[in-house]
Amino acid sequence: MRYSLESVFTLDNLKRVWHVVSEGLRKDLARDPVDYLAYEANLDSNLKQLRHAVVTGSFRPRAATILRSAKKDGLTRPLSFLEVEDLLILKCICDCLQPDLHKNFPEYVDFSRALRTAFPTKPGEYEGWFAHWLRHQNRLTRIVAKEDGWKVIVFADIANFFPSINHAMLRQTVSSCTGADEEVINLLFYLLEVMLPRPRYSCDCRQGLPQESHDASRILAHSFLYSVDQAFKTEGEEGRYARWVDDIVIAADDEAQGRIYLARLQREAESRGLSLNTAKCRIVRGPDAVKELWRGENEYLDGIHQRTEQGQAIDVGEFEARLAMFLEKQRIENWDRVLRRYYTESRRAEIPYLERFAWTHVNEFPSEARGILAYLRSRPFSRLILEQTIAFLKSSDNSYPDIEILVYDDLLMRWSIPNDETVCDLCRGSALDHFFGRGGWPPPQTGYAMGLIALWCYKLGGRAAMHEMSKCFKGSDDLEFLRYGLSCLAATDDFKDTAFSRVASLEDISIRRLEKLFRDIEHCATAHEQLIRAYVKPSTTQHPRRTSLEPRALPLIRVSRRDPRFLPQWHLMCEGVLGALQDAPDEGVRDYLSIAFVRQELKSA
Repeated sequence: MRYSLESVFTLDNLKRVWHVVSEGLRKDLARDPVDYLAYEANLDSNLKQLRHAVVTGSFRPRAATILRSAKKDGLTRPLSFLEVEDLLILKCICDCLQPDLHKNFPEYVDFSRALRTAFPTKPGEYEGWFAHWLRHQNRLTRIVAKEDGWKVIVFADIANFFPSINHAMLRQTVSSCTGADEEVINLLFYLLEVMLPRPRYSCDCRQGLPQESHDASRILAHSFLYSVDQAFKTEGEEGRYARWVDDIVIAADDEAQGRIYLARLQREAESRGLSLNTAKCRIVRGPDAVKELWRGENEYLDGIHQRTEQGQAIDVGEFEARLAMFLEKQRIENWDRVLRRYYTESRRAEIPYLERFAWTHVNEFPSEARGILAYLRSRPFSRLILEQTIAFLKSSDNSYPDIEILVYDDLLMRWSIPNDETVCDLCRGSALDHFFGRGGWPPPQTGYAMGLIALWCYKLGGRAAMHEMSKCFKGSDDLEFLRYGLSCLAATDDFKDTAFSRVASLEDISIRRLEKLFRDIEHCATAHEQLIRAYVKPSTTQHPRRTSLEPRALPLIRVSRRDPRFLPQWHLMCEGVLGALQDAPDEGVRDYLSIAFVRQELKSA
């Protein structure tokens, strides 16, 4: 198939990519203040303009937002969050080319837990992330714990994989595998070069892929290692080779053969301009490698997962006893991965045992923070956990930008915090101290975190907090904070003029789209009724069952109230929201602050 700008960027293709991308945007670490409703409100027009810009050569990508994600010992990885149109273009190209880029790959290599492509080769071929991950884990188990036993297992990892991929070599791979027009390939690499982080204006060395969360870069990175997989084709067919992105496992008959495999792997990696991570490459005796699988723990947790999935009860006493024994075991390789699974299954089964260890584990295993905070969010409100959370944010342990973001976005704003004056004052006071870096608090690490604090204060309520924020907003040039500040202040009657006047001079297209959406809703909410209703509808999650309102929906509720022609529909909408939140079966974990917010809005209307 020929891939030209015209054939890749059809309106149908762009719409299909939009639907796939929009499903994943709410899971991103960095999110738009209203999840790109401002873009979706005029989707057809926006996609037509985007297509025209691409095919006429006038499209210009913008620099990505770079946030640092925790690894360990203070080390981080840069995560790239692209502007929505840049993401659509990158995803459209990579999804179109993916069938050709991966058509000859064997089944024992993989690269994504949940590849969501806009153009699946078979309808409904998407496989749930857990089933996909489990299939790969079963493959590793067959290699490491083979019945008659391999003597040695080689574990290898490519150092700094995504940032080290050479563009010239990758371009040759894309061109030879797909036959895409030169314009399409030029656009792809133009995007990649603009999206990469350039700390301290470092020189453009034409290498590296942005580490984004929509699998576009993974599609390209996977294709880049085809020659490495081919070098181990015999081992793969013998069931002794597997690869997941840049993590490679090879079974050997003895240590000498293991060293030969590792040397061969090093040569193949170097032929692609890559280096092995010497700190992570290991030759492990078979029995020791089997221990690192933690088969007993994983099989037990698989069973717990299946029982909760089917709504069956579990033996809580047995679960807590096994968990207690696990926490005392030696922390050999993969201990932290099993710990992550215990947090997941404790959340699903609503088991409180890990509450006392949560913040200790966040500090010890910062890369597992998202799962640990999700567990805490599922627990009923506890003043002790709240105080521990505030203490963490104020301490030197709060050194990873992504964890700071997750504490506000995934925990505090979504937790069942009661509408209690004393508790709200504590939350609001600590948030403002953090925002301004006063009273012994460090300032937020990113403008994005500042924006989330503004949204958190908005949910907590209080004109005084918004007044303080408005002073900072007027003098700020941080676009991430300004986006969220606009959302909160434009929805506060006393400060909406301040918000609109500040952004009037900004040329950032995302902020201008957001401004237009709020102004349009103020004057004609009925034109956007379907979008508003869908966004402010409470969502219910399973395992455990929780009903909550997206915090970013709160400003929309207030802004849409300003259109007098929309008030009858608005009342019905808010009463439906309130009913859904109040009908949540477990009173201990209701979204109390959202309930209070909607009640007050109905009272004020």
